[in-house]
Amino acid sequence: MNWEVSIMTSRTSCFDRTIFLHELRRTAPLWALYSLLLLLLPLNLIASFDPQRTNHSASILTEYANAFSSLAPFVYGAALAWVLHGSLFRCVPTNFYAALPLRRETLFLTRWLTGLLTALVPNLAAALLALAVTSAIGLPLPLDCFRFFAAAALGFLFFYGLGTLCCMVSGHAAMMPILYLILNFVVIVVDMIVQVLLESFVYGMPLLGRNPLVVFSPLYFMLFDRYSLDTSYHDSFSWHYLIVLAALGVVFSVLALLLFRRRDMERSGDVITVRWLRPVFQYAFTLGCALVFCQIVKSLISISRFSYNFYAVMLLLLLGAFIGHIAARMMLTKSVRVFRGGWLSFAICCAVLLLSFGAVRLDLFGYSRRIPAADEVKSVCLQTYDSMEYPLETPEAISDVLALHERFVREREELSAMSNTTRVYLFYALKNGKTLCRRFPLPTDLTQPGSITYAFDQVYNSAPFVLARTVPAGLRETAMLSCTIQYNLYPDEPEDTTLPNAAAAYYSGDRTLGSREAWELYTTAVLPDLEDSSLGRSQFPLYSNDTQTEGYDITLYFDYYADPEAPIEERSPEIFHVSLTTDASRTIAYLQALGYPVA
Repeated sequence: MNWEVSIMTSRTSCFDRTIFLHELRRTAPLWALYSLLLLLLPLNLIASFDPQRTNHSASILTEYANAFSSLAPFVYGAALAWVLHGSLFRCVPTNFYAALPLRRETLFLTRWLTGLLTALVPNLAAALLALAVTSAIGLPLPLDCFRFFAAAALGFLFFYGLGTLCCMVSGHAAMMPILYLILNFVVIVVDMIVQVLLESFVYGMPLLGRNPLVVFSPLYFMLFDRYSLDTSYHDSFSWHYLIVLAALGVVFSVLALLLFRRRDMERSGDVITVRWLRPVFQYAFTLGCALVFCQIVKSLISISRFSYNFYAVMLLLLLGAFIGHIAARMMLTKSVRVFRGGWLSFAICCAVLLLSFGAVRLDLFGYSRRIPAADEVKSVCLQTYDSMEYPLETPEAISDVLALHERFVREREELSAMSNTTRVYLFYALKNGKTLCRRFPLPTDLTQPGSITYAFDQVYNSAPFVLARTVPAGLRETAMLSCTIQYNLYPDEPEDTTLPNAAAAYYSGDRTLGSREAWELYTTAVLPDLEDSSLGRSQFPLYSNDTQTEGYDITLYFDYYADPEAPIEERSPEIFHVSLTTDASRTIAYLQALGYPVA
């Protein structure tokens, strides 16, 4: 008698037809909606066709390639992964599939391929329909249609792979999309928050500029940075970036398979199912909550002095870390009894925050003390806003700005303790191709000679800086087009009826001078007055009104070509203007000769 019992064994296979058909029916609402969305492409091509005008089919295909490689797969890829692997979030379905005579590799690959096909097939159908439409209207675009399909497929691979990995890491239906969003935006959000917090108490740190780490937050980079799949200068970069993302998506899918093979099925319902990732989540969530809580609360309160910001930031960071630690423990243990034990991770997070932010505050890295050497600097610029628009390369200008920089650093403690300040920017273009920017507090109530505000005014309103920010460099007579003289009375001033007829003709109106007269006015009157009078001088930072005209104002608008040597069809006129001041004697005399009642 044979006492052997037949045992159900798992088949060695990478695909199961029954599971495939079942998952295809479950995801039907998703891929049907996605397919309907893709139908907008050929319909848009048909609607935009106009035989009498320029055809825009190529640009439409490019727009759809950008959308279906970024935002569309971001939503569709995560939704597909969530639905396909939704059985992992509940114990009963998880145990049911675990009891089937199927290897885990078969179950995973069948679901993964189902999701891939529900994206590739609609994308390919949309590309073929677009090719048929463009061929029917007499302008076939096979390359552009292929570019659309390739972009949509590559973008989907990344977001779908990341969504699948999130399903393997998290065993909770609500936590999976949260984790997916966090991983997509964590780099850009954390970097922005850190920079905003640092600039509030790090002396000399400018406002947040272009973030080089934005490439690590794919959706943000694709929507708001220099990602675009068109034929411009950055087209090659964008395609390379998209290919790297697709490769990462494949890597994420492989990691998801490895995690699924070793997944503890009883972890269904847990926030984090991978044992060694649970402490990582604890630390990351605590630190992230500290940063986000601090930034939110700090944006709602006002701190009067720059020097007090550090203490407020540290207090809010530690409070946010405490909240994040408690919340993370509750999620991991699925209990509110988390106050006994487990405080070592909280202490480590607090130490990390104190040491990192404290080191920056004490300037251990020399950021606030950094002053470039004169032989390192190519050009300099002083501004009241964060834009280096009017650089100067003369040794005198570089020396003046460096002297101001040294004084700002030397008087750091006094300036940091003042509350009535504004912010000014010092820009350096270095000879090695890099730029250096510093933002310093400038007192608004200390304007007497000898103060740093007075010293800044002497440089900022010196002739070279006034000319640099007022008139275009290298302006020639061939570039001058015209000058419009705009004369206006203040509303509360009565008209002077005793004026001569010649003056009355232009008393409250405009007059336009030709190119020759405009050049004469500029070279014989305006330019000399810009060099030795208050003409063009800014009222910042001393806010002096002594040189303002009373009862009227005159503004001179000069039109010129930036590049007069360019072909006529490529020339674009630009404008610079100056407002009359009482000590601009040459300009006043010129305007008086034209009959204007100025004095």
